[in-house]
Amino acid sequence: MPKDLVELLTSGVSILVATRDTQRLPEAVRAFAPVIAPDRRHLAIIVPSGPGDRTIANLKDNGRIAVAFSRAIDDLSVQVKGTSTDLRPTTDVDRTIVDRYHAAYIEGLYLIGMPRSLTSRFRCFPGTVVTVEVEGVFNQTPGPGAGKPFEAR
Repeated sequence: MPKDLVELLTSGVSILVATRDTQRLPEAVRAFAPVIAPDRRHLAIIVPSGPGDRTIANLKDNGRIAVAFSRAIDDLSVQVKGTSTDLRPTTDVDRTIVDRYHAAYIEGLYLIGMPRSLTSRFRCFPGTVVTVEVEGVFNQTPGPGAGKPFEAR
């Protein structure tokens, strides 16, 4: 993942995770607090307990995952596809990462008119840290390039 992509993914953007079960029925959930590994081929996200329980069950079953990252102010969006390589419960260290991400996320939504009193209620913690081995990154910004492989600027 190039530097500009890493900066986007960790800037407080909206994150949605998609998985599927054994019957190929889709499941989607909001995720939080991405951390990019030094090798830039792996990333970790936090899927909240409760809303994310089916997602975690799907990952335990088949590991396939797609993660969409979207910046609210201009709809700049990318999708990361890959395989879950590790699942672990969140810790106090993760809480610090979640709090920092959540503050940036709330501000991004505030810039497009969503009140902080509403967005601060998103449940982010506790949860499961999902590590993803990145197999592909795709442009998902609305327009003619949507769906094509991501290219660094």
